[in-house]
Amino acid sequence: MKIESSAFDAQTGDEINFVNLLGSFAKVLEDDSHNVTNVTTASYVLTLAANGFQEPTNITELQQAETAVDASQLIELAAVIKLIVDDANYQLPDGYNSIIEFVSSQSAVESFIENTPEADLIAAQNAILADSDLVAGFDESDIPSFYYAIDTAEPGYLSRSGSALKFNATGTGSKLSFTSWNGQAINAGYSWHVANGRIETTYTTPIEQELLTYNIESLTDDQAEIDAFYAGGGVDDQIVFYQSTLSQNYTRVVDGALVDVINV
Repeated sequence: MKIESSAFDAQTGDEINFVNLLGSFAKVLEDDSHNVTNVTTASYVLTLAANGFQEPTNITELQQAETAVDASQLIELAAVIKLIVDDANYQLPDGYNSIIEFVSSQSAVESFIENTPEADLIAAQNAILADSDLVAGFDESDIPSFYYAIDTAEPGYLSRSGSALKFNATGTGSKLSFTSWNGQAINAGYSWHVANGRIETTYTTPIEQELLTYNIESLTDDQAEIDAFYAGGGVDDQIVFYQSTLSQNYTRVVDGALVDVINV
């Protein structure tokens, strides 16, 4: 079952249509607080894409498709929708008459993102994550003793990495994981609490990891260092770098079977 909402922009005439794909009428009866928002609309579009661009016909199909939705991609798409709907500086690109039509085109969305200042996208994402009416968030009484954060897999493939997060009622816990490329085991204790719907964890001892990347830009924003790197010929293989993690915060974006935690 899905809930739809539609309106028209008074200035442009563009259709603003939002969707919430719930799965069953029983779910509505259990909880009548379901909204149709930029987040639920982004989730709907990505779920359809993971299901061969067809609406799931049963709960099994819905849950299978939801598990292929990446929470980071979801929140980015929701931010795109928010900018178009809420920011007067943005509107639907030419050739598109509705939000759903536009965000269903991956190439159109990618072009929009490429031509949008990163600061605007980040601000929209942060506004969404801070809005309890848009994201599910966490309540301290609802947090299970174990939470499995599984990395999103491509449709048709199994995820082979993730973390097990343990939460004790005393405000302590631990993270069990590993670094996939070199097998480094991670067993890190932390303290935790819930603030504004986020689980905020602070590690007892920083997690030290040896990681890989292809992009020097992900390691520094110093243009002189970037230019010097390429002037020296760059590298043909991946760059090894070291990362120290002191804390991590988690926000639950939506309820459902999908991977619904984003590290913020």
